[in-house]
Amino acid sequence: MKGLTYPIGTLPGGFNVTLHVPQQTLDRLAMTCFRGTRLARAGNFSRWSSFQELWSSDLRLEIEADVLERAREYAATEPQKRRHDERFDVVCDEVVGWTSTAPIERFSKDDLEPFYPNGHAVAMRVRSDAGRLAPATTYVTVVYQLYLNAENKEWFAVVYSLYPGIDIGPMRNEKSKRRRADITEREGVVFFDFNHVGEPIANGRPDGRNRRRGRPVSSASDRASSYPA
Repeated sequence: MKGLTYPIGTLPGGFNVTLHVPQQTLDRLAMTCFRGTRLARAGNFSRWSSFQELWSSDLRLEIEADVLERAREYAATEPQKRRHDERFDVVCDEVVGWTSTAPIERFSKDDLEPFYPNGHAVAMRVRSDAGRLAPATTYVTVVYQLYLNAENKEWFAVVYSLYPGIDIGPMRNEKSKRRRADITEREGVVFFDFNHVGEPIANGRPDGRNRRRGRPVSSASDRASSYPA
């Protein structure tokens, strides 16, 4: 498999757990969240310039903990199910980059314009001429699928999306394939274009919640979109 692969643990019964980041995902993230730590743009990390750098940080422990926790849970409760869609966000101890979303109540109607992040969703976006900067954030969201290969006693966590900012859920309508998901209405957030300038970053201050916040979803995330899944 092309991409990056990391062994992360073994479950009772001898099931190995491995994390894999496909090359297609790495190529996409290089154009969205890993564009260089000095580029102050929405959706870009200021703390890491590649997934390899991120994996060398303390965030690796959070990702490993979530994957192992989910694999143990499913091994005990749904041993026959072979695929699970997972996502979580974690708050770090310092600013990690610039979010591509923000609460809608921070903006006036004149600041916003309609936006279609992909073929499955609609939202509102902050206009490039609104004079507003993309906020810095201490949050990181990770989206992955957990696969069971029972014959080989293996669990694989395949990362499909990663971005600075809180988890905004899947970029599709989980209840109806015929209707677009209105992300602004559902999540109460608006978007920034990836070329939107980010605010200056001073020393990040932790917000006191160094914990993971999981949100399982019922179907695959939108892997083709360049916006968060």
